[in-house]
Amino acid sequence: MIGLLKRSNKHFMYFAVGAAGTFSIFKDLLKVSTATSYLTGMSYSALAGAVTILSVLIYALIARVLVTISFRISGAIFTRNNGMFSPFPIGFRDYESTALAFALPCFLIGGLVVLPALFLPTLSRVLDPIRTVTNWVFLALGASYFVKHNGHDYDRKSLAISLAVIPLVLLGLSLILLISEVAR
Repeated sequence: MIGLLKRSNKHFMYFAVGAAGTFSIFKDLLKVSTATSYLTGMSYSALAGAVTILSVLIYALIARVLVTISFRISGAIFTRNNGMFSPFPIGFRDYESTALAFALPCFLIGGLVVLPALFLPTLSRVLDPIRTVTNWVFLALGASYFVKHNGHDYDRKSLAISLAVIPLVLLGLSLILLISEVAR
């Protein structure tokens, strides 16, 4: 499946990742749209539609920016000037297609996990952490895929560490936000 997703058109993949990212937080988007339409007197359906379309585009743009930044940071960490290590062994197009191929099922499964909370809001406290664990599992699967297919014997550890920098920072920030939200 990863091979099939890697061969897909990159613009389609960015759109699909944006749509899947929106699907994974759809419950929260509907809550915010409901509160905003109630407070401002706007039409709920028009606001929810506009927010959904805008969220798909913003998630696609965020995916593009994060893939580029994570590739640059990983390349800067991995490349050594002393000649002991070769340059980053993955080209940008291969890195981009592999990262998007892992992000798409991650967001889709995360959205499916929290979908019951849309109809039973009390399940939200249980299903949101399960969605976070799903993100961590796909992060680990993606890093192991990169190490297995692109790592050499001498650089597997440094490649694995460098590929996990940006997602770990983002998941750490989301964990801090989740803890502060629960503490309130």
